[in-house]
Amino acid sequence: MFMPDKPHRCGTKLFMVCDSVSAYCHRFEVYVGKHQTEDADQQEFDNKPGRQL
Repeated sequence: MFMPDKPHRCGTKLFMVCDSVSAYCHRFEVYVGKHQTEDADQQEFDNKPGRQL
């Protein structure tokens, strides 16, 4: 992700859904940028801003 006003202009966004009691990670996503696809069947999956691992 590019942030022009910050001292470190490039970075990575990580999204995690964790259990507050056990600290178990239920879901982990890395932001990889905006997706553009030409295939209409894949559009519902590629519409998210991140990629599921």
